[in-house]
Amino acid sequence: LENENNDFKTLISTLENENNDLKIKNSSLENQLNESIKQEEELNLLLKAINGGHEESTQRLFDVQLELDEIQNNNIKILNEKDLLIKNNEKYEIEIEKYQQNEIRIKKEFEESQLLVKESLLAKDKENTEKLHLKENENNNLKETISNI
Repeated sequence: LENENNDFKTLISTLENENNDLKIKNSSLENQLNESIKQEEELNLLLKAINGGHEESTQRLFDVQLELDEIQNNNIKILNEKDLLIKNNEKYEIEIEKYQQNEIRIKKEFEESQLLVKESLLAKDKENTEKLHLKENENNNLKETISNI
């Protein structure tokens, strides 16, 4: 049971490390998303300025729109990856909870088995003590009988 408990502790530690790695990656993706959103806003402002009558070429307007589309597509990819990371993170948290519950169960079973062994040893000790007293009494009776003879 102790080996099984240690195995579960190792597995829990591994899952927690993977979970922490996912949280770090999720944070990085959120930072990327925030930066992309800022870029998108800047490009939208630039697009509005261009559409507002500034004398920019049609090609620049087209380039800005393509860049904006690319950023929006990248944001969608980041959001999808973030959703996947969140789902994976939830799965790991569920697994960690299962292993922690299993660890608690094993500890309880181990403590119960230790208690049973202790009770068994105490009962055996009591039985042996009683046998010893009986042998001592028998021995004393034999000594007394011998001394009377």
